[in-house]
Amino acid sequence: MPANREPILWVLKEKLPKDLERILELTSGSGVHINYFAPYFNHLHFQPSDKDIEVFDNI
Repeated sequence: MPANREPILWVLKEKLPKDLERILELTSGSGVHINYFAPYFNHLHFQPSDKDIEVFDNI
């Protein structure tokens, strides 16, 4: 479990515009962060991405 996900979540809750509909996550890697954050933002569509095709199944 990444130690930085709680501080990042706090910043996202404070800073993301309320009318935002979509978020593009760059370099998603294992998908750990996007999978953690998504349930806290039911109104958003998260789009993971990565250049490494081998992580696509994870994200």
